[in-house]
Amino acid sequence: MNNRDLLLSINPFHLELLRPLVKWKILSIKELFEDSQYVGSYKNFHKIAAKLEKHNVLGSFKDVWTKSKRLHLTREGNELVNPANWMAHAYNPHSFFHDSRVTLYLRYLVQKLNVKEVVLEQERMKVNSFKDMKIVRPDAEFSIEGGNQKKITLLLEIELTQKSKERVYEKFQTYHKFPMYNFILFVFPTLSLFKSYLH
Repeated sequence: MNNRDLLLSINPFHLELLRPLVKWKILSIKELFEDSQYVGSYKNFHKIAAKLEKHNVLGSFKDVWTKSKRLHLTREGNELVNPANWMAHAYNPHSFFHDSRVTLYLRYLVQKLNVKEVVLEQERMKVNSFKDMKIVRPDAEFSIEGGNQKKITLLLEIELTQKSKERVYEKFQTYHKFPMYNFILFVFPTLSLFKSYLH
């Protein structure tokens, strides 16, 4: 089914409900329901999501850590909801677990801190090329209000696998060049992985 046929078979308003996925890339159905500001019931929203998944606009996986169903745009869904010929927000099986951690931890920080602004990695990816994919970027950056109403900018890096020393050094060198970044928050799943970054 091409995009034109797909558009004829679904309610265009339902596509608008998926816009939070352009920002966050991966969300639970509850998070998507809350962010979409859908005025109907959660039960009806669940039915809409199921229909969009049936039409291959949405995809889903069960998160083995949180036991929650995580939703993402498919390539077709991304073309319908975010028609800018850029697929940075679309599902990538190789980075799905990492991307879901970024969203999970960042949204937790947003709830706990006075976060003013959030920018995720895919929002910084302007060029649809392999070269652009290799540029060092944080998984996310966010700002909070510090003392005297001073804005503090933090970078978030989720490190789930061992990187080469050269890649780690490249990251630190890149971030050191930008004084507007006040802190880098690294998240590691194991102590041994954390210790590998100390040498």
